[in-house]
Amino acid sequence: MKKGQLSSPVCDSVMDTPARHSHGKRAHFPNLQIPHLQEQKDTNALTDKLAICVDKVRSLETVNANLCQHIAEAEADTSRKLTLYEAELTEVRRVLDSVAMEGNQAKMEVKRLQSENKDLKTR
Repeated sequence: MKKGQLSSPVCDSVMDTPARHSHGKRAHFPNLQIPHLQEQKDTNALTDKLAICVDKVRSLETVNANLCQHIAEAEADTSRKLTLYEAELTEVRRVLDSVAMEGNQAKMEVKRLQSENKDLKTR
């Protein structure tokens, strides 16, 4: 440090800033170029990572849309099959009720005929 220069954080930071010529252009300091180049590399790396993330999100959104479509189709198919099964079950129940009724009528007819046969034998 030269005689008469102040040493403070503010003065030090001013000294670390790029020097400017009277025409406003940055003076060439190789040691200042390195951080700038590193910053550019870091920025490019982050940009690349962001692009990868954006692509992954888009890919996942496409997969999600396909899965949603597949689920919707499966739900529609399940609903259609359920409607068919319910109609078939209703028909089977109706037939079962009819057979049960016919069976009860047949049992009643058998009892009536047995009673009539017994009456005829006792005469």
